[in-house]
Order: sequence, then structure tokens, then C-alpha cells
Amino acid sequence: MEDTSKRWALGSGALLVMAALGVLVAQAYQYASVPSEEDWASAARYVERQAGERDAFRVEPEWDSRPRVYLQGMSYVPAEEATFFDLDPYERVWILAESRRETRAVSRMPPSWRLTSSPETFGSVTVLMASPPAENATRWDVFSALKDAKVRREYGDKTEDCLSYRPGPFQSWRCRKADPWLYVGETLQTVTNDTHRCLWAMPIDRGGRLVISFKDVPGGASLRGHYGQPIDAIRSKRGGPVRFEVLVNGEVAHRKVFGLHEEGFLPWSIPLPAGEDSLDSLDFTVFSTDKRDRFFCFTARVIK
Repeated sequence: MEDTSKRWALGSGALLVMAALGVLVAQAYQYASVPSEEDWASAARYVERQAGERDAFRVEPEWDSRPRVYLQGMSYVPAEEATFFDLDPYERVWILAESRRETRAVSRMPPSWRLTSSPETFGSVTVLMASPPAENATRWDVFSALKDAKVRREYGDKTEDCLSYRPGPFQSWRCRKADPWLYVGETLQTVTNDTHRCLWAMPIDRGGRLVISFKDVPGGASLRGHYGQPIDAIRSKRGGPVRFEVLVNGEVAHRKVFGLHEEGFLPWSIPLPAGEDSLDSLDFTVFSTDKRDRFFCFTARVIK
């Protein structure tokens, strides 16, 4: 009986030693695959030499800030899950990925983007280069058309037209100087915990309705986009639910009401009338009974 107990004790001890060794080996392998400062620097120098003026870069894992230190002169796309509009301004996107994270890095790109070069390795960093679709399926998008929009605020007793358009990389329509937040314009916003390019269009004061109108929009198979409330709105208890509507040729084609703490940069899509070369009108409206802290933004594009 005593011999049996000793054998069990020895066996258990051996298993513990083997398990400990396994953990140490796994940790050593993990640490060996973590990029050094020189790995990131070498990869960044390579990207900097190859990149063009309209190129951008992404990092995997996205929380590692070291590559951004070396590539401060390049545009950086921070979105964890990139949408079409996050990457649309760029001709190519370079991906700097920690070893064994390449698949994850590629999965964070929109499905239509494709790898167009062989991977380059710098220690524990892999560099990939991606290009947009060979054929762009977009017929119209809200950012390209924003300068031709008609922006207005509708109240019960009057309508206020927004007449001041400001061009530039963050183009916008301004209505009154007294309301610096109540503008309609291109922006980068942290929606939940992810940063996206979107059109800022928060609800307006006195329970009015914000309306963004477009004429002669090319027809297509569908109208698609994303929308959501930036993180400051999610965290706040002030304000009321936000109602967003899409009107196609004067008829409500899509409606979504966001609760005070509703999270996510959510995708939306609606079919467009078949056989029409262009739409008579396309309107986006935003409304809340209480605008306090009800920050909101969206994207939209017509697909062939």
C-alpha cells in the first residue's frame, strides 16, 4: 500500500514538473514572437520607403503604439474593424502585424480589399500591403456629395437653412455660430470603443428636426452605411432617444431609434427602386426630444 502511494506521489510530481516545463516553454515561445523595438523600427522604415502620398497604415495588434511613433508622417487607420469609408480616402493600406497575427490583421479589413504583395518579414513583424477592389461598386457616397447637400433645421414655426459650407479634409455645413456642436460634417469619432470616419449629424435644439437633402442621386441596387452614437453619448444619462430616418423620393425607407446607451457602429442597408437611373430626392433626418449629449454620426453610399 505504501509503495502504491509513493508511485502515485512520484507520478503526480512528474506531471507537475512536466506541466511547469510546458508553461515555461510556451511563455518562452510567446516572448520570442513579441516584436522588439528594432523589429518595429525596421518594418516602419521599409513601409516609409515604399509608401506613396495617399497610402495609410494599420497595426496588429491595434493597441501597440510603437509603429505609430516611427510612422508619424503617414495616415493611420485606427478602426479595429475597418469599414469601406475608413479606407476609402487611401490608395493603399500597409499592415504591420505581429508574427502569427497576420490572419487576424487581414480579417479586420473590409472583405473587398485584397492583398497585392508578398509578405515581408522583419524579425517578429510581418508587413503586408492591401489595395482597394479592382472595380469600385460605389455609385454615390455622402462625403463626395456633401458640398452639394441642402442642410436645414425644421422647427414647428420656422425653417432655418444652413448656408455656410466649409471645404477641406473635414468639410462641414455650419448653421449658427452660437451652436458650435450643431454642424453637419466629416469627422473621426470613437463609436463605442472603435474610431470611424463618419458624418457628424447630432440632433438639434428645441425638438427640431435636422434634414440633410440630396437631389439627382444616381440609382443603384441598394443604399448602405453604418451609424452609431459616439462613446460620450453612450456614457451619458442626459438627453432622449435619437431617431434616424432615410427618405427615398419623399417616402420613409428606413427608420432606426437609438436608446440612450445603445452601442455599436451598426450596418444598415435598404433596396432602391429598380429601373431608376437617378433618385428624385434622398433625405437623411435626425431627431430627438432632448438633444443633450445625443452625439450621432452615420455613413451612406449607393451600390451598383
